[in-house]
Formats: sequence, C-alpha cells, structure tokens
Amino acid sequence: MTTAPERPQPAFASRHPVALAAGIIALAAVVAYHNSLTGPLVFDDLPSIRDNPTIRELGAVLRPPAGMTVDARPVLNASLALNYAISGTAVWSYHAANIAIHILAGLTLFGIVRRTLDRKRSMGFPPRLGNEHGREAHATFLAFAAALIWTVHPLQTESVTYIVQRAESLMGLFYLLTLYCFIRSLDPAAAARTEEERDRDVASTFKAIRPFWWGCFSVAACLLGMATKEVMASAPLIVLLYDRTFVSGSFGAAVRRHRGLYAALASTWIILALLAISSPGRGGSTGFSTGMGWWNYVEAQFPAIAHYLRLAVWPSSLVFYYGPEAPASAFQLLVSAAFVLGVIAATLAAIWWKSAWGFLGAWFFAILAPSSLVGGSLQTIAEHRMYLPLAAVVVAGVAGLDWIARTLAGPRGVWILPAVAAALTLVTIARNEDYRTDLALWSDTVAKRPENPFARVNLGIAQFQLGRVGEAGAQFAEAARLKPDYAAAHRNLGDALLRLGRLADAEAEFTAAIKLEPGNPDAHNALATILAERKDWAGAAEHFADALHSWPDDAAAHFRLADALLMSGRPAPAAAEFAAGLKLHPANTDAHNDWGVALLRLGRRSDARAQFQAALQLKPDDADALRNLRGTDALPP
Repeated sequence: MTTAPERPQPAFASRHPVALAAGIIALAAVVAYHNSLTGPLVFDDLPSIRDNPTIRELGAVLRPPAGMTVDARPVLNASLALNYAISGTAVWSYHAANIAIHILAGLTLFGIVRRTLDRKRSMGFPPRLGNEHGREAHATFLAFAAALIWTVHPLQTESVTYIVQRAESLMGLFYLLTLYCFIRSLDPAAAARTEEERDRDVASTFKAIRPFWWGCFSVAACLLGMATKEVMASAPLIVLLYDRTFVSGSFGAAVRRHRGLYAALASTWIILALLAISSPGRGGSTGFSTGMGWWNYVEAQFPAIAHYLRLAVWPSSLVFYYGPEAPASAFQLLVSAAFVLGVIAATLAAIWWKSAWGFLGAWFFAILAPSSLVGGSLQTIAEHRMYLPLAAVVVAGVAGLDWIARTLAGPRGVWILPAVAAALTLVTIARNEDYRTDLALWSDTVAKRPENPFARVNLGIAQFQLGRVGEAGAQFAEAARLKPDYAAAHRNLGDALLRLGRLADAEAEFTAAIKLEPGNPDAHNALATILAERKDWAGAAEHFADALHSWPDDAAAHFRLADALLMSGRPAPAAAEFAAGLKLHPANTDAHNDWGVALLRLGRRSDARAQFQAALQLKPDDADALRNLRGTDALPP
C-alpha cells in the first residue's frame, strides 16, 4: 500500500505559532541589547535626567523644563521620573525600560502585519502570499520575519541604547498601538460574538474585548503619543489611510463607517497643539529661527532620506551625532532629489490605486515629514528619526526577499529571513559596544565624521574629564578651526590651556568665547579667574559680576565677586556681596572673616567683630579670624 507524500510543514507548525513568534522576537531583542544595560548617561541624557529636577518630584513631572529633549513631552518626562524613582540616576533601569518598550513595539508591529496579511483585502501584497504552507501560516511567518528584523536592526540602536531617545521609541510604541487597536476594533468575529460567548471565552483576554473598547484604546494610545513626541501628528491620517486601503475601499466610506473614532483621533491634535504653543521652538532647538533657512534645511533632506534608505539596507558606519553636514554638491543633490521625488511619485500613484505599497510609502514619508520639514538647529540627519519609518522599508524588503528566495530555492528559501535577522543582531551587539563610555562613543563619531566640530568638542570633554588635557586641547582647537564662531570650542580650549598653565592663550580663548556668547557665565568666570591671577582686580570683578547674573543663587559666585571688589578697594559693594552669599551659605568661615575685613574698612568696628566671632564659632582655631579679632581689640574705640 502506498502512502501519500508528506506535505511540507509550515514555517510555524506549532499549535501556538503566534506565541512562539512573539517569544522569539522578545528573546532576540534581549540578546541584541543585553550589552547596553551599563551604557552611561551621554549628551542629552545629562540635562534631561541628571540635571532635570522635575523627574524628582511627583507634582512636577507633567511640567518638564524648557530647552531639553523632554520639553513639551510630559509622558516622556513621566517615564523618566518612574525610572528615577526606581534607580535614581543608576542607568540599569532606564536601559531595561528602553528595551522593554522596544520589545512591545516589535510585538505590536508583528500583530499589525500579521492581521493585515490575513485580511481578505490584502490587495495582492505580498507578491505571493498563498503557498503550500497555507495562507495563514505564511502570513504569520512573514509578519514574524518583518517584526524580528525591525526589532534587531542596528539602525534602531540610537532609539534604544541612547536613553533619552526613548522619546522616539515610546512615541513609536504608541503610534503602533494606535493602528493595532484600530485594526482590532474592526474584528468582525469579535463584533459577532454574543455576550454569553464572550463570557465563555477564557482562552484569551484580548479576544473578549469588544471592538468599541479597542477603539477607545486606539484613541488613548494616540493621545499618549501626542504627549510624547510631535512626530505622532500623522497617526490619525495613517489610520484613515489604512482603513481606506485595506478595509473600507474609499476615504468617504471609511469616515462614514467610523466617524466617531476619527473625530476622537483628530481631537488628540488639540493636546499636541497646546504642548507646541507652550514651548515654541523647543527652547531654540527647532523651528525656523535656528540659523538655517527653511529651504536649505528641506533641500538637505533629499540626501538625508537617501542616506536613511542606504542604512536600512546596509547598516554600516552608523553615526551617533551627525552635526551640521556639509552641503551636498549640485550633482549629489540632483541625484538624491530625483530618487526621493521618484519614490514619492510612485507612492502617490500606489495610494491612488489603493495598493499596500502606497500605504508603506505613505507610512515612511508621513512619519519622517515633521523632522524633514521643520528645521533643527544642528542636525539635518539623525538616525533615531528612522525608528518607525524603518518598519515600512523592512516589511517591503521582507515581502520582496521572501518572494525571490522562494522563487529561486523553493520552501527552503524561507530561512534566508531568519539568517538576515541573525546577522543584524550581531551588528547591533557590536554597535552597542560604542556606547559603553563617553570616550568610546565620541571617538567613534569623530572617526566617522572628522569634520564635525560638535563631536570633537564632546570628545575633548570626555578626554579632559579623564585628565588627558593635551589631547582634549587638540580636539577643541580643531573644533574652533572647523567652526570659528563656535563659542563652546573656544571656551573649552581656554579651560585646557588654563590647566596647562598657558594663561595668555587661555585669556584669548575666553575673550573670543565671550564675544560669541556674551552671556555665558563659565567663560566670564574663567576669564575673571585669570585676571585675578594677574592682580587685575577691577577687571576680575567686572567678569565675576557678569557670571553672577546667570548664577544669582550660587553663594560661591557672590563670594568670588566680593573678594575681587574688596581687593580692588571697594569695600561697600564687597560687604553687600558677602552678606548676599552668606544668606545662601551661612556656614562659610572665610566669608564671615572677609566680610569682617570689609566692614572694618568701612569703619564698622562692632559689626566687623561680630563677623570675626561668627567665623571663630564655626572654626575656633581659624588663625585669620583670631588675628583680625585681636586687631579690632587693639584699635581705639
């Protein structure tokens, strides 16, 4: 008796293929980012976490400080406050939270792609969905491959390993949840189940949720995303396009069928507008007044987008901080503009024909649009901007690669996709090593972008903090050469020269920094210190006073100014500064003693004695205070 040949097993032949796929995605993310847990706070992490007082107080978390990455992003700020409550400024909980957010985003993407491919109106995407494995199994596998590759892709490291760029990954999670919950709200099986059937269905909590509540979850996710990062703005439009492309068939039908849901989604733009109004220009870091003309910025986005697509396909030479990229040559601009505009034209045509390819193109450009059309002050390229747009590239690539592999190698070709994911995981692990220290991260950045003055200054700061003053000075000097109007380069070079004992050269650098940035207190304070070394007390007092304008609550700033005033022969204003400083720091023995000297010069003998006595109460063996007190006893009454 002959037996029928065995039918090839589907890629996910498990009884629980979705759970298996989800577990593999989560495990792969942990493997890819396991070596990121000890990465230190770097760059914008410092002001947004270490120096952010609002994450230390429960009542202040929804009012993030201006001019930081958390500015006008209360949900992001609240998430950092939760980490601070767990571990203070110890980085492990922040990194663990970033990985968890990324895993949830990957699983949500898996759900979106799987349910989209399972829909009867899949519009012929991917090219060959049906096969001997069965349509449902293949849809699950393709969704798994896309989500896995997206999750472990090295281009995601900036949004996951760089703590404060949780702004991108957390917003990305809410963006994906907005669409996923909308898709679940369309579940016809869920809508058809009776109340009794829902009560009996204990196999899955999610299956028992009514479509109405899935719609509510979609709106809630959209609202949270709007309060996380401004890029969320396109989410309601993307949901509408999804509905039109895969469900309703036209925009009119989509709006008629779900008008209440779309009204609720659109209402979330109100919170986004209010947050934008509360912080115009994000403290000067974005907007049209940042020094780069709008058209120049938009023009620079053509090569930037081409660069993003190259990194999506071949993620080599990733850069942490691009800084101000050199303008593209006319030829480069022409080629990149032709390419990008061609893709946009193809996307519009595909949208017109209600193709899934059009939806993927719209997803890519709509999410990139806010950062591509609203200028930033320093960077025309930033890899974290590709966190969500990468999903469209990966889904399209997985569909195409799967079709090619199966055409050339048959069912065995399916394993090319997990192999790609494994290779990308290794690259991600290696990339995370660049984040292990400030020095390693900025050294890598300078090696890849040697013309970036901002990277050189940050590398110099890392070297300076390690005591490598000569190397730091060389980086600061090169940054000043690359960008002569860069005040921070001159200021830090002055610090290095001061540490090396080259006072005249340091003075010149601090003077240059002050001309470029007149209100910088560090430059004024450093220049005042040099002038004091040269006994130019009047000049020192002038710059100490300028520094004090920025540090009115700094007792040491008051004391420095008071000393310079006293040494320049101005005891009256010196006494006033000593008094102001001692209100802030009353236990300073030297300040009490010096205040007493100023009062004595003003002829206020009894007041001077009181200050000398106060100094001795704090430090009974203080020789200066004891000598000054005895001197007042020797004076005639």
